[in-house]
Amino acid sequence: MEKKTLGCGVAEHDTDCLCDVKISGEPWEVKVTIPYDFYAGEEICEMFGLGVPWTGADLATFLEKVGEVRSYFNRRGQIHRIPVVDPDVQLPRHGNAKFTHEQLADLKDWIRAGGKPTELKNRVFEEFGIRIHKSYVVKTRLRMQERGEF
Repeated sequence: MEKKTLGCGVAEHDTDCLCDVKISGEPWEVKVTIPYDFYAGEEICEMFGLGVPWTGADLATFLEKVGEVRSYFNRRGQIHRIPVVDPDVQLPRHGNAKFTHEQLADLKDWIRAGGKPTELKNRVFEEFGIRIHKSYVVKTRLRMQERGEF
């Protein structure tokens, strides 16, 4: 049996790169508290008189307005998901997420401490504002074990 190489297989990518990770399986249920878990959600509800009890039309209007607000601020560079770092520093790239070296080190520490995938997925979002899938945590743990880091 041939041993798989570390990383994604692209020579230019860091050995921690997980761009080859494919998410498969059944869709998962997304649990959000509307309007609190949305950017400017409370303000949008107040401006347009939306809220409990929610109707289908109200929910559609709310989601449309959230998209418009995000697009407006994204065009102006006012919403930042990725921390600003020195442009000379190479960030490890993991799928669509970019971690600083310190953030990746924190994630690896949390994995070593026995954090569960769903718990760590949520913690990464809370701490860094980066969304990852729980399979990312599983793959990172496996790669750490392959390298003897775990």
